[in-house]
Amino acid sequence: MDNKKLFKIFTEELTTHINNIRTFINNFFEAEEKEYLTKIVKELHTLKGSSGILGLHNLTDIFHNLENYFQRLTKHEIEDNDKIKIIEIINILEKIPKNLDNPNKIIDEIDQLLKSSVIIEKKFKDEQKTSIITTKNIATEKVASLKTEFQKLNTHIYDLLNKVRIEGFTKNKLLEQLEKIGYQLNRLNLTTFNALDEKLKNIAHLTATKLSKNVKLEIINSNVEVDEEILAIANEILTHIIRNAVYHGIENPEERIKVGKSKTGKITVQFKQASDRIHIIVTDDGKGIDVNKIIEKGIENGLIQPDDIPKLKKEDIYNLLFNENFSTTLEVDEISGRGLGLSIVREKIEKIGGFVEIESEIGKYTKFILNIPFTFKSVYCKILATADNYLAVPISIIDSIEKLITENIKDKDGTLVIEKNGTLFNLYKLSELFNIDSTNEKLLIFFKNTKSAVAVESVGENILFDLIPIKGISSNYKYFVGFSIYNNRPIAILNPSYLTKTALRESRTIIPSNLYEKKVKKTILVADDNPVITETIKELLTNEGYNILTAQNGVEAFELFRNKNIDFIITDIEMPIMDGLTLTKNIRKLNKSIPILILSSKGDEQDIQNGLDAGANGYFIKRFFIKDSFLKKIKELL
Repeated sequence: MDNKKLFKIFTEELTTHINNIRTFINNFFEAEEKEYLTKIVKELHTLKGSSGILGLHNLTDIFHNLENYFQRLTKHEIEDNDKIKIIEIINILEKIPKNLDNPNKIIDEIDQLLKSSVIIEKKFKDEQKTSIITTKNIATEKVASLKTEFQKLNTHIYDLLNKVRIEGFTKNKLLEQLEKIGYQLNRLNLTTFNALDEKLKNIAHLTATKLSKNVKLEIINSNVEVDEEILAIANEILTHIIRNAVYHGIENPEERIKVGKSKTGKITVQFKQASDRIHIIVTDDGKGIDVNKIIEKGIENGLIQPDDIPKLKKEDIYNLLFNENFSTTLEVDEISGRGLGLSIVREKIEKIGGFVEIESEIGKYTKFILNIPFTFKSVYCKILATADNYLAVPISIIDSIEKLITENIKDKDGTLVIEKNGTLFNLYKLSELFNIDSTNEKLLIFFKNTKSAVAVESVGENILFDLIPIKGISSNYKYFVGFSIYNNRPIAILNPSYLTKTALRESRTIIPSNLYEKKVKKTILVADDNPVITETIKELLTNEGYNILTAQNGVEAFELFRNKNIDFIITDIEMPIMDGLTLTKNIRKLNKSIPILILSSKGDEQDIQNGLDAGANGYFIKRFFIKDSFLKKIKELL
């Protein structure tokens, strides 16, 4: 990647972070909650690291000073003068992306602003704004109060049901009504997808401009409600899919005109609510996917064998695109531009209990259909049981429940499968998942959009669970979307998509055991949630002859460390889900010798000591990044 492209990425990220700062400022003025100031500090911290790596030291210094300023604001009472200064700061910051060639004037403005003690003596006492804030606070208090009362009512009713004999039908109706009330209360915490409208359009426009393409992004029905945590994940997924659609799917204007299309490509993003699930359909009118090219590449990479071709359905072929070893960027272009990064898309969707499908017609369109839960907070589940051991499965992903016919069970390459309507499904037994013995599992649960089925002894009631998401690091947790409480005991909520995925990993015909044996280059893992940093380090080290893997957080990095042959690790400290210090400590529990370098914006003496105490072999500060010293240290440790 040349410097021009790298600076374009930085400009895009700079714009995104400044927009985030503007949003957090607005949120802070509305809610008067200092957590938004802390979020601003984190945005500035990220920008400081990016500009430092790129050698933009004047920007690095100003972001450092702004970070300190907002850090101080979190520790004392905010005056009206502070609010005025904050508005001035964001107004000046928004000029930077368009003036990166010569930002000194803007930097001087911010510098003078930070040095001035008072800009304007003015009181912010707008009665209408005060009324809005007061109303919002009252509404928030009422929601909290309602939820508290609901929990009390819930407990009270269950106590009554346990003490009083109520006819079964009436009891079930009462419980069903109670669940509906809880469901409605959970909706009070939801936002809508239209929060992403402008950002997604901006991403499409920026990517198209870089590639000299014409693209129009249309968003349909984005007023669909969604949990804020799901929205954040959907944002990452859609950002990736839209960039890929523009880069790989939409043809350039000359190609489009040649085949009778409008010179402007069209991408639509449509949102649909379906019970407790959300369907997101992303369609582009580009060149489509050539299945023959996918098959050729699949055979070349050892993902399928020639004998498998007659048995492959179209969905099986498309699923090859989600394999992280499918192809490189160059190879992707040769097969109509699908594959790059799709393994990441599926990984993120499956981690939250969702799934993705692809439809395409060569020369006409490609469609991604995402099916995800609309909230992390609650989920309707069916109870599965074997020998007094219980497991929950989201109702929305159950395809059917059928009797187990033992004659239909077969052994395929050492894996148990069961045939249904001419299709083979990987067969799992609930007893095996619990590591217990059972000979009475006579029911089968088939799951939507997966080729897996689970045998159980019995199925129980449908229950609305409050979901406790998985935040651990154990690879065993990937089989579950979360946990909840059932009969005063923890109960796991199954993620069936990982069952099929694991079976595919273990199948000799899908991934040969010698696939990775030809690797010669040293492999370095770079863990940082900032794409400017990862792209810069990736380019630097690739030019030095290293093979590079990247991760956006500690959990992804730890999974790569466990499943790949990694020779060296470079990690940031501040990352979502799992930070770099925790990552380093966890790696050291398994491997005492692998070299680990920390590359962080945090540069205090205590920060450095914490990194070395965690097990790092060296520590570099992004703000003072020197390429030659960095490369020398890597070579020394290798």
